[in-house]
Amino acid sequence: MDPCFKNGTCPALPAFVDGVYVRVNWDQIQPLSPTGYNWSRIDRALTSARAAQKRLQIGVWPGIASPHWLFSHAGAQYFPMRWNLPWGPRKCSVVKTPLPWDPVFLQAWGHFVAKLGDRYDHEPDVWKVALERQRRKNMQRELNK
Repeated sequence: MDPCFKNGTCPALPAFVDGVYVRVNWDQIQPLSPTGYNWSRIDRALTSARAAQKRLQIGVWPGIASPHWLFSHAGAQYFPMRWNLPWGPRKCSVVKTPLPWDPVFLQAWGHFVAKLGDRYDHEPDVWKVALERQRRKNMQRELNK
């Protein structure tokens, strides 16, 4: 759970703060298959934000946080890279990031984004959804097709 939602609650925030942000990895929402979804992390954040009378911004991160089934079962092409940053996966481990032009990735990501929209579009307390990308040395920006 995000540090800002310890024990499932949103901390006391100043009145000038309009909302809170929760970032989740794609593989946390769709860990096992292309048809199964676990929305609980976002739902808990929404409940906490609502209780604090704040709005919620949702950020979803694909890239190295793409679900394993995308590669093992769906057959998406990927770029392996050695992780050298102090955050995220274990340092010096090899991680996979889907090729941004891969049709399998594009179809799966598009389907996921549609389901995310179906679930939260009607929520008045969700004011923004950010479909993020890998930061710092962004592979999706540096790879050549």
